[in-house]
Amino acid sequence: MGLFDKFFGRSKKLTQKQFAKQLMELIREMGEKRPLRFDEESFSIQNAEEESGFVFNLANVYDEHCSVEKEEREDHLRFLAGTWFVQYQELPDDIDDVGVDLLP
Repeated sequence: MGLFDKFFGRSKKLTQKQFAKQLMELIREMGEKRPLRFDEESFSIQNAEEESGFVFNLANVYDEHCSVEKEEREDHLRFLAGTWFVQYQELPDDIDDVGVDLLP
């Protein structure tokens, strides 16, 4: 971290463990009822009750989050936590129902 970032932009970088803890707390706050487990070795979050269920790999999103400006981090973390819930969405039967979820 450069001197400029320290004083004018990004603040102290969260450790991976701190980042995972904050993200898990927010996922629970947003409505997840199942117990979550942080796997430090694979740097991921998953449902503690399932061995082969949904796995949220954190490496890329952690790097992305650390590069976000300080004042935008809360919104960014909320966005990331929201992606946890994608696993509950069913795939649409018809291509027309996909519309809003498609990216250019």
